Amino acid sequence: MSDNTLKFSHEGIEVPFLKDHEIKKQARKGDSLTSSGLLDSSVEPSKAEQDEMVKKLVEMGASEDQAKTILKRTGWNVEVAASTFFEMLQR
Repeated sequence: MSDNTLKFSHEGIEVPFLKDHEIKKQARKGDSLTSSGLLDSSVEPSKAEQDEMVKKLVEMGASEDQAKTILKRTGWNVEVAASTFFEMLQR
C-alpha cells in the first residue's frame, strides 16, 4: 500500500508528497493551478504586472509589440516568452 512518500532507502530518507491544497499555496502570484497541476493561462496578471513583464522582454532585446504578442501567446509566462523570443532570434 502506498503511503504517499518518496523513499530513499539507502540514505534512510522519506519525503512526503505535497497534497493538492499545499501545491496551490506555493503557486506564484498571478498563476492559477488546475486540478491537473498545470498552470491555467486564463488567469491574466494585473496591468502593472503585465507592464513589468513586457519591460523584462524589452530589456532582453524584444520590441514592445513583440514582447506583448509573445507574452499573450505564452499565457504571460515570462520564462517561456523569453525562451520563445530567443528561439525566434536564432531562425
